[in-house]
Amino acid sequence: MKKQEVAQLKCTKDYAYGDKTPEGATLTLTLEQIYETKDVSFESDKSVMKKQIAEGEGYDTPKDANKLKLIVEQAMDGSKTPLPGFAAKTLEFTLGNGEVCDALECAAGQMKKGEKAILTVTVPSLAAEEQLGLKSISADKVLLTLKLEEFEKGKDQWSLSEEEKVEFGTARKEVGSNLFKAG
Repeated sequence: MKKQEVAQLKCTKDYAYGDKTPEGATLTLTLEQIYETKDVSFESDKSVMKKQIAEGEGYDTPKDANKLKLIVEQAMDGSKTPLPGFAAKTLEFTLGNGEVCDALECAAGQMKKGEKAILTVTVPSLAAEEQLGLKSISADKVLLTLKLEEFEKGKDQWSLSEEEKVEFGTARKEVGSNLFKAG
């Protein structure tokens, strides 16, 4: 079925209400929304799952070293209780530079411009983000509602000259080294 498509199912009395409706029943189904859920964790261990609740524009997603603006609207524990200390905020950062927590880095790299998603993080330490007031999290599971407002699309790898590729690689190596040293 496609979004907003209507289907009718005719059921015999065996599958409907039994002897209450001897002629059976007709069910009308309308597909209102389609949710895509995928594993966006760095290790593909389902510790960070993204459920897309609003589609984004086009097909482009941010790449390593792209600047982006991500809105974190809500943070809840597994029982949908708001997390203490959380403050909704628009975060501006460079993807892959370690400026935000791993959960946000994982999700942002897999989102399209304008996309809204619910992020389910089963390892709460991955969602500990000081900028959001979530320095320490005591919940077993964290749910974050995100929207990728915009991102600056950089040059594609294949369109870079040899000098630009070396410069890009050196800059990424420097960022990686600093993150490794910081622990």
